Amino acid sequence: MTIKVLSIIIRVPEPMLINSDTGWLEMTNYYATAFKTGRYPPITKERIYLWSRPHSKYASAPDHVDRPNNWDWTEDYLWATLFATAPGSLTIASGPNSGQFNVPYSGVHKFKVPSGLGRMSATMYRNGIAVWNFNPDGFQYTDRPPNYNFNAFVAAGP
Repeated sequence: MTIKVLSIIIRVPEPMLINSDTGWLEMTNYYATAFKTGRYPPITKERIYLWSRPHSKYASAPDHVDRPNNWDWTEDYLWATLFATAPGSLTIASGPNSGQFNVPYSGVHKFKVPSGLGRMSATMYRNGIAVWNFNPDGFQYTDRPPNYNFNAFVAAGP
């Protein structure tokens, strides 16, 4: 028996993807390629993927729909996955909460910081110089949401 599998390559608009699962779809393409070929593809363009929910799991909203089942299982973090083309250091921030992380080699790296009121951002440094900043529009982490939203806001850049 012969089974043919359809191969699909998805091209995503650049430079920035915001507030959709498209960022995760772009990232998934990297892993799908590795699965299909047995090798991770080289990282030729630096990308960062940031995601967070827009409010704390403990936030109270005047919503007529209650929190979803198992709402308390989630964690209140800003998550970042960096596809780095070279070593450096990365700073990510969620409002006043930030962390600086060593990026010792080119490749894929995952980081997190506790979510804080305000915007999300990321800055990549090499030799002490900022080589890019990513400050996606449209995201504000709040403690007073108008309704419950346990979906992630996803942004990809720079």
